[in-house]
Amino acid sequence: MHADARLAQIGDPAVVAKPKSKPRRVVRKRTTGRGKYDRTASAETRFTEQHTKLLDFATQLFADKGFASTTVAQIIAKAGMSRRTFYEHFVDLRDVLAQVYERAADVGFTLVAHQGRAETDPLAQVRAGLAAYFSVVAAYPEVARVMFQEYPAAGRDFAARYQADSMRYGTLLHESLTLAHAKGLIAKAPTEIAVFTLFKGIEMLAVTQIAKREHAKLPSLAPDLADLIIDAFVRVRS
Repeated sequence: MHADARLAQIGDPAVVAKPKSKPRRVVRKRTTGRGKYDRTASAETRFTEQHTKLLDFATQLFADKGFASTTVAQIIAKAGMSRRTFYEHFVDLRDVLAQVYERAADVGFTLVAHQGRAETDPLAQVRAGLAAYFSVVAAYPEVARVMFQEYPAAGRDFAARYQADSMRYGTLLHESLTLAHAKGLIAKAPTEIAVFTLFKGIEMLAVTQIAKREHAKLPSLAPDLADLIIDAFVRVRS
């Protein structure tokens, strides 16, 4: 089962983001060597299945060995495919890493946003969103390790995309806290600086727990951390 389907089990599969586009074919001159595949499947189905399989095995290797120590030969060996097939799907290893990250980032953010926005009470949105964020990280530590550690370290362009995605989570949190203030549930108006500082602390906790391989603890920390965030803006007691 690939990452999109597994992540969907945590939330509502109907709202989990689909890939923005079909896996793209990289047009290259044919080389010798053939991988094994189901010849009864359509070409499109076979291509999509190959693409997913290559991304899944690349994720495992990036998490276990690190991006810098992973080779094309290792990925195709685990996937049971030819080098020719690999280069029909990807330009190079950086392209693989970019697609591994994009797939996980899109699915993860959509799930967290959905879980939070499903609540009508803005403080419940904060709690639900944080719980979903930690649940995804805890459930898929290999994917999280690649996203948190390997992807941002692979170059300035990757680091910039990572920070932009981090800001998206901060924006979700800011929206809920701003609504809470408008409804009189918190006394202080949340500033972007304050909210993003709090979220980066939450993110670093997830990164640290992944590095220590103590990610299973994260969901149990969500309620207290939600209280910490809310109380930073002085919760109004009824």
